[in-house]
Amino acid sequence: MKILWASKDRMTTDQYSSLIKIYDSPKIIRAEQNITDVNELLSYDPDVFAVVLPTDTLSELVSRTTKDVIRPVEKKVRADGTVIPPEKEATETDYSVKHFGWEKILKIEIKTKML
Repeated sequence: MKILWASKDRMTTDQYSSLIKIYDSPKIIRAEQNITDVNELLSYDPDVFAVVLPTDTLSELVSRTTKDVIRPVEKKVRADGTVIPPEKEATETDYSVKHFGWEKILKIEIKTKML
């Protein structure tokens, strides 16, 4: 199973450990740079896209492939192990980032209104 990892960061041990529970014998191929062009991502022709991308690029990728598009779920955690709620993340300074698994992107819909 060929999985393309497209992110500015390297895949962590925790991310890989949870990935092998989902996909059998994954072979991770890392995108050579921080790619935001969907054509470049598609040119790798992986079985699965594991990505950290801007929303517009992620949306285009999901609409142009039938293959799984997944992304890591990460949360900020205090030293005592409690998860920091999103509304308090900006004010917290003492935390670590913990991997909580993977999510499959099924659909992205963005509605906007010009202000």
